[in-house]
Amino acid sequence: MLTATISLGSISDLSAQVSFAGQPKSFSTPERMSMRSTSEVTPLITLKQTKNIDDLMAQSNWDSELSTRPYYIGERIATSLDMAKDGEQIRLQDGTIIYRLTIQSDGAKALYPTYSQFFIPRGGRLFVYNESRSVVNGAYTYDTNPEGGRFASEPVPGDKIVLEYESNVAGEAPQITVDGLVYIFRDQIAKWLDVDPGENDSDYPSCMINANCPEGEAYYDQKAGITQIYITYDDGSTTSCSGTLLNNTKQDFTPYIITAAHCVGSGEVFPLKQTSLDQWIFSFHYMKPGCSNSATARYYAKSMVGCTKVAYLPTNSYSDGLLLKLKQEIPADYRVFYNGWDRRGGVPPHGVGLHHPMGDAMKISIFEEAPTLSYWKEPFSGIYGASKAHFKLSFTTGTEGGSSGSSLFNPEKLVIGTLTGGGEACQFRKADDFYGRMNAHWDWFKDKGEDRQMGTFLDPVGNGTAETLQGIYRNDMRYFYPVYMLNAAAASSEQNKIILKWNAPSGADLSGANIEYQVMRNNTQLPASVKHETGKTYLEYIDQVSPEDVINGTVSYRVRAIYTDKNGTVETAWSPKTSALIGELTKTIDPQVEKTTEGYRVSWKRPAHYAEWSKIGYTENPEYLPVPVEHYKQDPQVPDQLKHLVYRETWHIGSSLNDVQNESEALYVVQYNVMPTKAGSKLYTYIREGSRKKSQPVVVEFSVPENWKAGEWVSVKLPKPLKIKPYSIVFVGFQTDNTEQPNAICYLNGSADEFAVAESSYFFNPSTHNYDRGFYTLEHSKVKTFGNNYLGIRLVLSDSEIPLEAPVKDVKWGTNGCFSFPKIKQYVIKRDGEEIVRTSACVYTDKTNTNPDAKYTVEVVYTDPINTVDVEGLNPDAVQVFPTSVEDYVNVQNASKAQRIQLYSMDGHIVKAWDKISDAERLDLSELPAGSYIFRIDMPGNPLAVRIIKR
Repeated sequence: MLTATISLGSISDLSAQVSFAGQPKSFSTPERMSMRSTSEVTPLITLKQTKNIDDLMAQSNWDSELSTRPYYIGERIATSLDMAKDGEQIRLQDGTIIYRLTIQSDGAKALYPTYSQFFIPRGGRLFVYNESRSVVNGAYTYDTNPEGGRFASEPVPGDKIVLEYESNVAGEAPQITVDGLVYIFRDQIAKWLDVDPGENDSDYPSCMINANCPEGEAYYDQKAGITQIYITYDDGSTTSCSGTLLNNTKQDFTPYIITAAHCVGSGEVFPLKQTSLDQWIFSFHYMKPGCSNSATARYYAKSMVGCTKVAYLPTNSYSDGLLLKLKQEIPADYRVFYNGWDRRGGVPPHGVGLHHPMGDAMKISIFEEAPTLSYWKEPFSGIYGASKAHFKLSFTTGTEGGSSGSSLFNPEKLVIGTLTGGGEACQFRKADDFYGRMNAHWDWFKDKGEDRQMGTFLDPVGNGTAETLQGIYRNDMRYFYPVYMLNAAAASSEQNKIILKWNAPSGADLSGANIEYQVMRNNTQLPASVKHETGKTYLEYIDQVSPEDVINGTVSYRVRAIYTDKNGTVETAWSPKTSALIGELTKTIDPQVEKTTEGYRVSWKRPAHYAEWSKIGYTENPEYLPVPVEHYKQDPQVPDQLKHLVYRETWHIGSSLNDVQNESEALYVVQYNVMPTKAGSKLYTYIREGSRKKSQPVVVEFSVPENWKAGEWVSVKLPKPLKIKPYSIVFVGFQTDNTEQPNAICYLNGSADEFAVAESSYFFNPSTHNYDRGFYTLEHSKVKTFGNNYLGIRLVLSDSEIPLEAPVKDVKWGTNGCFSFPKIKQYVIKRDGEEIVRTSACVYTDKTNTNPDAKYTVEVVYTDPINTVDVEGLNPDAVQVFPTSVEDYVNVQNASKAQRIQLYSMDGHIVKAWDKISDAERLDLSELPAGSYIFRIDMPGNPLAVRIIKR
């Protein structure tokens, strides 16, 4: 069974799916266009979760620590709903009959239905979406499940789900019976299902490295065969594991998935009925497009539903391996990779793991030391694996719950094992992980039965005698990666010229396709395109803009890659929005001049730039409505009374291309602008950057002026500017006293965009600090939500860390996208109109002046992107690696700023490392073989990753 997921709101979402694309007709029907909430017009069926969620979560946390139980995410609520009988029927203007079933389960973070019968007549279409329509699954058609029978559709975030069927021209009703609704209680799953990636637990390089970071580039193909699995058991409990699609010696694309046996159980007998396996969901290509944890995690997964058990080697006395076969072949246009394997049993010197921790987007873990042969022992349970059936190793970066069943790859990029468990390295550095060996899965236990070995299934040609096999794509249809980093800057000399620079997508030169890039300006695609150039890490385009293109001092851009090969054309997702700042810059400064014993000391302040950054953007005739806050009632006997309520959103800084080159200076939040609801009300700011474990929110008490009038913004300057960095996220909101009638701010009605989640702002109890339960309404069940709208807040950002003396009233730039401030290259100091020196400092002592009446001026020179020869061109103050095509030596400019320099081979292995080098030192690479390598330079702030070619 095959499905596809789209996320409405982004142009690419409707074109990225080769088949099964589209959206419900009712979304564009005139009578339905003004619908805010489906429940306003659709009968609502409520299913209650009768189990105690707190107990389930506590038990699952205990299980994960003491056993091999996979990552527990939810519970299925049994039901029986016939869509044709229990759903609402609507006839559209074009005659199409619509069957709509709306189901709610209060408190759920996400939901997905399972079906005892799922048959769609030819010409009919089914869509499954959440209340805000931010995530739409489908279209499901006759070809999705042509045999009928059991099925499941992918999760959507929120506690309300809508099933909408469009009849064919004959008006045939669907044969769809919902037999269960999976109630997901994990916040992480909901966040990662929606377009909001959730919290950024640590700055890159983090314990968890996204699969599309430089460390994962060498595994371009292998990543396309990794799957996230949603597992439903006979008793309704639901978990998440990782798996890998495998090749077989017939190379006939039989869809074999290898994972861990403990994802179903550890006993001798396979514990699940086929009816449960029929409703397992397998999702491919769930990866963040770039390296940043704050990159938007759009859920563009390609999914399959249903499998059968092929081989089961349980944890106890075996090797913890499970081989499955999907019930349908995977379509070629899914562009998945059938990974190779190596069952020879050798111990690799190094390698990687690819996995989906805690249901998150794919990560890569790296080990640098050879594993040892060992066995699995589960604490307190008496479960022991077979002797030497496992690899024991320690990752440089680790795995987490949900990684169970993920594959271990050797330097040849072949699967050699599947994860059983061990210490999660994000909590315990150098903790041991245990992987069931492919060598043991293969034939160690074949005397126990045909299903206790994998050899004859993966090697049908040699009946299990083959030792290794390379991976393969179907019809050579490789996976195509999108553009994920873009920089836009106006020429300082010609403000109507904007230069765009963006990264070449991962694996672009290996794709075998012709690639061109399309550019979107202010949500309108430009007619021009840019051809990809082999060997170029970055591409560029110069755009000519008119005054009409400038909105609030900015012009916004996106770029996407279009791949064309023998199999057709694939349009990838548009990159995140990046804005170019347009406007006059500070060109001349009157410095302070002081006579000293050494001469005349000329000093000045670095020009500060200010831009307003918000999620609500700038619209004509905005409609601001009060956030529906409510008093949180408490037992007066409770000692720790909740004094404040906090409502907040997740804002993404994004990561422009400059950030990769380490050219970007930090940004500082200097002011908080807010749209309140009433005069005289007391409120508090809430702004927090980065890791939840490292940072504290900026909470500043303020009062709305007594003479405030509706529609007026109130500005609050921060006593100390808050530093924020690229790759991070910022939590922005407000705090209010928990009184009988709490004060509130406004939200902008209709402010949804493709990044809005089902409930943009979540209630948070700051007194409990119960981060594991997230920011939904479990702790405050009566809190009202206001759809996917954004709070009436705008932050003023600056490139200066100096606190404001007074609120900034006139901000020339305003945007809701990523941006970079103009970069100051140097200052020209003139005496009586004559240039005497150029400097990058803000102070200079003139030792040659003899005229006490001399007039000094300082002219500011900005870096002009138009005149930059290449995006890798040298910034005199930045750490840079050059040249990027070398024979024997490479230079590292300003190397003394680096804490550590490592050189990676393309298989993720560190081949050379330097702890400290001087600025003048050249690095000798003469002994290395020709090929591609990646420099990773660790330093305060952001790391630098540069790919080089050794000739």
